[in-house]
Amino acid sequence: MKPLESKVERDACGDALNKLRVPNMKMLHTGGETGWPDRVFFIEGGRPLLIEFKRPGEKNDTSPRQEYIHSILRELGYDVQVHDNKDEALEAVRSAKMDAARLSKASHKIRARKASRRAAS
Repeated sequence: MKPLESKVERDACGDALNKLRVPNMKMLHTGGETGWPDRVFFIEGGRPLLIEFKRPGEKNDTSPRQEYIHSILRELGYDVQVHDNKDEALEAVRSAKMDAARLSKASHKIRARKASRRAAS
């Protein structure tokens, strides 16, 4: 028997918080809105990762409404992913966290150069 979507989600979210120290929360749906990703993961640097969880083997079973909402979010620059496996979802969170750390290091180097130029003027 395949695990339920809720088990995949629960296990991935627990590991993201406990192992990677990435907080997450269930997306709130107001007024019965459907199609929104299940979870938002708060990656350092203000770059949220939105994940839609599916049962194993059902990764490509997004509804037309979900595809529509996900496409709007992607057009706005959000990282929206669909996962049917706890380990893949956790790897996506880990990868987003590593990308944010690289961006943070690069921005600190840029800021330091700008600050030193101003001081020299």
